[in-house]
Amino acid sequence: MDEKEEVIKNDNTVKGKIKLSKGERLNNAFHNVLFALTIALLGYILYNYIVVKDPAKIFYFGYKPAIIISGSMEPVIKQNGLIVIKKAGFNDVKVGDIIAFKYGNALVSHKVIAKYKNNLQTKGVNNLVPDPFRVKKNMIVGKVVFISNVVAWLILSFKTPINIFLWILLIALVVVFIVLLKKLLRKDKPDAKSDN
Repeated sequence: MDEKEEVIKNDNTVKGKIKLSKGERLNNAFHNVLFALTIALLGYILYNYIVVKDPAKIFYFGYKPAIIISGSMEPVIKQNGLIVIKKAGFNDVKVGDIIAFKYGNALVSHKVIAKYKNNLQTKGVNNLVPDPFRVKKNMIVGKVVFISNVVAWLILSFKTPINIFLWILLIALVVVFIVLLKKLLRKDKPDAKSDN
């Protein structure tokens, strides 16, 4: 066997393309699916913010995040705390639940202190008196199912278009850095087959 034939046998390409192992193909497939899902989710979010005019109606798989802007629910939910609201109706709500409801143009989250036949009485935990109105069935947006007083600063950074752009740019730069790092590491790896 001459030297040229041996090089062809050790060549890890098929018609000019790199031949990948099964693990590498699975890894590439996983990353491609993850990338496609990320793009689809971003598209869905952008579509909702452009097309749906009422933010209270935007839910992602039955849930929606929201930031609390007042201190009426402290210490349970701090100002700028993050909550997750699960879509729910009047029949799903019971006394003691924290609910989100529309009041004018605002989305309010308060605790239910009484339930009547057609409406609810609510109160901010930090408020001295109950709300001066009753929450009607059509005002209910959902029940609060998750509270975090830690990650609100991250969510607040998405409030302006320039910040959204900067986050997307940062994520893109991280992805590019990882891809370039992988390529550099592949180039630096000694080829085990060529050492024989």
